[in-house]
Amino acid sequence: MKYKSKIAWWLYLVFALCILPILIIWLDPEIHLTEALYGSGVLVLVNLGMYYLVINTYYQIEEGTLTVKAGFLIHQKIDIQSIKRIKETNNPLSAPAMSLDRLSIDYTKGSTLISPKLKKEFIAHLLKVNPDIEVKYK
Repeated sequence: MKYKSKIAWWLYLVFALCILPILIIWLDPEIHLTEALYGSGVLVLVNLGMYYLVINTYYQIEEGTLTVKAGFLIHQKIDIQSIKRIKETNNPLSAPAMSLDRLSIDYTKGSTLISPKLKKEFIAHLLKVNPDIEVKYK
């Protein structure tokens, strides 16, 4: 089953603020058409890249494996039997998570931070596969 990442409200604000310079470029009478096209083109590409990352961040549980996917940047596979602990956290470290309402997953080879939208269902699904996972709620 695929679990989408929870998206923080402030991320929508970031998208809105990234569109603002495009409007300013087009409304400034002193900027030539060529400069406006190049400038807004770059900003549109950056926005599309960020949007792609947001809508393609998810966590999939399938056949005993947890797959963590964040666009084209992260594609991580974790054996669910190797997961030792899941802990709720607001850790702001860079991670394949679109919200600060996160889960820290500790497993044999390391740890990762994720932010599934359906957090309780996600944890229940992992526990169904590996009932030995220790879960720490806030």
